[in-house]
Amino acid sequence: TGFCFGVKRAYEACEKCFGGNFCTLGEIVHNKEIQEEVRERGGRIVENLNEIAGDKVIIRAHGISDKKHRELRKKTKNIHDASCPFVKNLQFSAKNFAKKGFTVVIIGKASHPEIQAITEDLPEAKVIFSEKEASNFQKCEKIGLISQTTERIEKVQKIKNILKTKCNFLEHKNTICSDVKDRQRSAE
Repeated sequence: TGFCFGVKRAYEACEKCFGGNFCTLGEIVHNKEIQEEVRERGGRIVENLNEIAGDKVIIRAHGISDKKHRELRKKTKNIHDASCPFVKNLQFSAKNFAKKGFTVVIIGKASHPEIQAITEDLPEAKVIFSEKEASNFQKCEKIGLISQTTERIEKVQKIKNILKTKCNFLEHKNTICSDVKDRQRSAE
């Protein structure tokens, strides 16, 4: 079906740098062909900020933590943030829930860069991947619930229903990307 909006935006940021010195902080998108093209056209893919050496730096579509962003700005001012706006909304929602005193719960994969960016800034946030994990969740006063932008709507709803029994108040911010929702419906 082609690139979603966020991936297309990140790829276009790389295209503007092809032939020059640039690097991406992590894989710009989850796509091996794109990673190969980035390398073939002069880019480097770096995982560690210590690998940045004066290049223009493109931040991946999955975003990075505020903590990492501050460290990156100490290394270079030549930064293009290609974070997907839906990912930025996810990060904002997590921080907003935390400021309001909610236990932040994220439905998604703890190892996914999108989720890691949040937990680097909010180490107290809880990441749940399955209904079983939701069933084992410790009771708390109030939950601020969000999900990885690529999660399935049905899965989020099932986990949300379980978590409602684990707190006195649950507020849910739907953070699933609209492109993802449309693709899920189309696939069904």
